[in-house]
Amino acid sequence: MSFVPPSLGEAGGQVKRPLPPHPNPSPPGPLSHPLPSPGRGGIRRASRALPGSSTRHAGAGGGTPLPGGTGAGGRGDGGEGSREKGSRTVLRLAGHPLHPLTVHLPIGAWTSAAVWDAVALWTGEPLWWRMSFWSLVLGLVAFVPAAIAGFVDYLAIPGDTPAERTATWHLAAVSSAAAAYLGSVLVRGGPGPPGSAAAAVALAAAGLLLLAAGGWLGAELIYRHRVAIRDAGGEDR
Repeated sequence: MSFVPPSLGEAGGQVKRPLPPHPNPSPPGPLSHPLPSPGRGGIRRASRALPGSSTRHAGAGGGTPLPGGTGAGGRGDGGEGSREKGSRTVLRLAGHPLHPLTVHLPIGAWTSAAVWDAVALWTGEPLWWRMSFWSLVLGLVAFVPAAIAGFVDYLAIPGDTPAERTATWHLAAVSSAAAAYLGSVLVRGGPGPPGSAAAAVALAAAGLLLLAAGGWLGAELIYRHRVAIRDAGGEDR
């Protein structure tokens, strides 16, 4: 009778033994491959390896749009570049806003009056006083249609917006300028040399400063708040 060792089966083969565990088994989870090793760029590569992850973050250029209609790099705080929706320019001529077309004549007349005043003070010639007087009168007459057109546009701007507040300051500045020029005309009393040249010139100079401030605010309405600008479809912004 033959002796069969315990390590052999009935067929004479070796008994199967379990394999030892792997020293670094991969953890179960959604990852299909091990995470890259840390080091220079390792964390960024790891973030790309996660499912559904992205290297773009809110606020970075080219990011996904944020809630409220603002995208990465965009402006949603009413700052520079924001557009005031709903503002309408009522008065137009051949598709162009009427108010910007009508402001050039009073601005030119009042600005030239400052030049004539300076020449009159320098030379003392009555001709330049007359030139200045009639330039002021022309500016006041031309101011009336410009003010009407501008006031109509002002009423069409939505209330309680940055554009409406800027328009209010613009209206106050140009109205004060017109009042200063009217006072200068009244002090002069006519086209001849004024009885009080200092008061007449001072009022005209104040009007010029207020006019410059009003013009700057008017440019803010157009170029910053996009008032009276139409889009490609012909709609007012």
